Amino acid sequence: MALDRTEIADQLREAITSGDYSPGDKLRPQRELAKQLGAAPNTVGAALKILAGEGLVTLREKAAAVVRDPAEASAAAPIEAELAEVRTELQELRGRLSEVDQRVADLINRVATDQPPT
Repeated sequence: MALDRTEIADQLREAITSGDYSPGDKLRPQRELAKQLGAAPNTVGAALKILAGEGLVTLREKAAAVVRDPAEASAAAPIEAELAEVRTELQELRGRLSEVDQRVADLINRVATDQPPT
């Protein structure tokens, strides 16, 4: 069974807080982490967003996540973590809404062409 974003975030958080990574270290690229963990790259990306929200890593567009100094972690880390989680959930909901929109369009098309639903 594939790991979900929170399980991946937990593993990476443990590696960071246990000292496997030092402040300033770059994590492996998303695709490499995904392959190593047996997860989808998007799931790893969602896990990294959780860690960024907690102030553990800094994310940059098209670059590896960088481990932050714990002393620099934001006082708003719990709120940032929650926001990262909400963003991920919204992305998932957008995908589901798109699927519903497609099904509605298909049904409208069937009604318009007088075809029985399948």
